[in-house]
Amino acid sequence: GSFADRHHHHHHSPRRFLASSPTALAVTMPSSSSSSSSSSSLASGGLGCSRATEAVLQRSEKMPNTAKEVRGYDFNKGIDYDLLFNSFNTHGFQATSLAKAISEINRMLKDRSNTTIFLGFTSNMISCGNREVIRYLVEHNLVDAIVTTCGGVEEDIMKCLKPHYMGRFDLKGRDLRLKGHNRIGDL
Repeated sequence: GSFADRHHHHHHSPRRFLASSPTALAVTMPSSSSSSSSSSSLASGGLGCSRATEAVLQRSEKMPNTAKEVRGYDFNKGIDYDLLFNSFNTHGFQATSLAKAISEINRMLKDRSNTTIFLGFTSNMISCGNREVIRYLVEHNLVDAIVTTCGGVEEDIMKCLKPHYMGRFDLKGRDLRLKGHNRIGDL
């Protein structure tokens, strides 16, 4: 059977992993016959670990020439916002999604004569500071149509009547309501 099958009765025993060099790894497990430990190098395949060694230490194929290396912005070169936002293409995670969005927006704005830009958002975008961003986009004709919910219109009216204030997510709605206040997230 597998290593796990042979040693399932030791699932509660601690396993210690020891790195003896950058290329060798040893696994120390309690012995099944006594409380002493036996050590085995993964590289030598002891304790049935050869399959694990092959899976973990598998040779990597060369990356294609088109592959982009992950790299962040070097702030030591000063702050250049065009270069900073462009560097998001190689940041990974959400930064790369933001870079793609920026690229798409720039593509749409480049040829306004053949592009109709719809801006869709939920009501919480009006409740927070994004209301001013949306106002700017509309004021400067950077969008052609807005698609929102009734809540978006309602929140805009509310912000015209009274300002919103920063709060915290953990404030109790009931306590706030007794004071005549409402909470939306951390607002």
